[in-house]
Amino acid sequence: MSVEAVAAPAEVGPLRLRDHATRGVAWALVVMCAVLLGTILVAGERPTSYAELRAAVADGRVDEIRVEGGLSGQVQGAAGVTVHWRDGLMGRVTSVTESTSRRDARLAGMTTPVLDGRVDDKLSELDPGLRSTRSSDWSAYNQIGPWRVPQWTSAASVVFYLGVLGLLVGGPKPWRATRWAWFWLLGSVPLVGALAFLLLGGSTSVLPPARPERRLTGGWAFLLTVVVATII
Repeated sequence: MSVEAVAAPAEVGPLRLRDHATRGVAWALVVMCAVLLGTILVAGERPTSYAELRAAVADGRVDEIRVEGGLSGQVQGAAGVTVHWRDGLMGRVTSVTESTSRRDARLAGMTTPVLDGRVDDKLSELDPGLRSTRSSDWSAYNQIGPWRVPQWTSAASVVFYLGVLGLLVGGPKPWRATRWAWFWLLGSVPLVGALAFLLLGGSTSVLPPARPERRLTGGWAFLLTVVVATII
């Protein structure tokens, strides 16, 4: 009678201190990413065109605007203006030039759409009930992808991206894609790509891949980023 040898299951050793540290940093970055994404949804503004603003006012989707800069009093010349408004739940912003003459705007080298007079007066012609407030102060902002967000997010963004890049370069071999592939994805869709790396790349050790041997390479990831860039 023969006896079949049964292989004993391999014992999984305890996680090393470095593994715990990597997971802790990764989850902290996930929380930071959630805060930045929430800030975009609540206080972010998507740049758009003046033509879209006019269409929104004419359709009655905008009942209030906030204007920064521009001409004041009896000042002659040309001045840049930033207009803020909300279209539904989404914040919007656009830039135009207020001028007392087209020649003044050309001499000033303005590149934004030029209006004869004040932007709030022009928009009130489309909707007399439009409310507007004007300020001579310019609000500072940070840019995350195409979004304008409050200035305080600048420091948080730097810490966040340095942390993600640190995990990408110095952390364990990432899942689902090579380091170069994740690098291109991080650059094309910054916050979404970073969140995908943290949750799907193995740093947090959640959602392990069914086939670890299959990984997206840098070349294919670069082509994917080109396609994404044309879409967004």
